[in-house]
Amino acid sequence: MEVVSYSENIFLNYGVKEILRFSSSEPHQYKINNAPIDSIIILNDLDIRQTIAALKAETARFLYQNVMVLTETVSPLIVGCLLRKCRGLVVYSIKNNVSHVLIDVQSREPRKEIEQAHYFSLSDNELFILLSLSMGMKPELLTRITGRSEKRVSAIKRDAMSQLNIKNSHIFYDVIKAILIPQGDAVPCQKRKLRVKKPDCADIRC
Repeated sequence: MEVVSYSENIFLNYGVKEILRFSSSEPHQYKINNAPIDSIIILNDLDIRQTIAALKAETARFLYQNVMVLTETVSPLIVGCLLRKCRGLVVYSIKNNVSHVLIDVQSREPRKEIEQAHYFSLSDNELFILLSLSMGMKPELLTRITGRSEKRVSAIKRDAMSQLNIKNSHIFYDVIKAILIPQGDAVPCQKRKLRVKKPDCADIRC
């Protein structure tokens, strides 16, 4: 397990490594569910745009990994890029000494199928919004994170429900989780036609 920091905060970087007790003599193993975490990413919250550019250039580094992200400023771009590459992803928002889990997902599919299974025809904002809604995040919080109005958030949800021909919100959220968080032995869902193409991270816009 390694710590990958995009932050220039020396005290933060040192503190995280000390807390995690990274040493060859006494390694501390953290997990997503029961899967060992491969990398812990610390984001540079003072310049999130620079962090996005650096992380997008290195997403292949985290291919098939279980990744933990520590951040104060949550970017759907970062979550979207990592979700398409990682086997597992947990994102913690840390602010004013309070920590909240925003995303906690894991795929049990074979390694060679993960990248294909995690590609969606949705933009990163749409992907983040739908996944967050399905995990119980309130629309008003999503508007603060993504910059999209509650009306736009509702429209994104409504459009996806229309594509999947689902009218019940509870069923819709269950289907979204089934699509975005595939299980290893599950029968392929026909509703995965929601995924039309593999978007290039370089073409993704905020």
